[in-house]
Amino acid sequence: MDTLDPPVDDSIEGVSADTTLAFTAIPLGNVNY
Repeated sequence: MDTLDPPVDDSIEGVSADTTLAFTAIPLGNVNY
């Protein structure tokens, strides 16, 4: 998994939404719960 690698134009469309939801859900989940 290219987690450390910066998002690429091609990856932005598919990974951006997924990573954004994942990264936002994790920290928010820890704070809320």
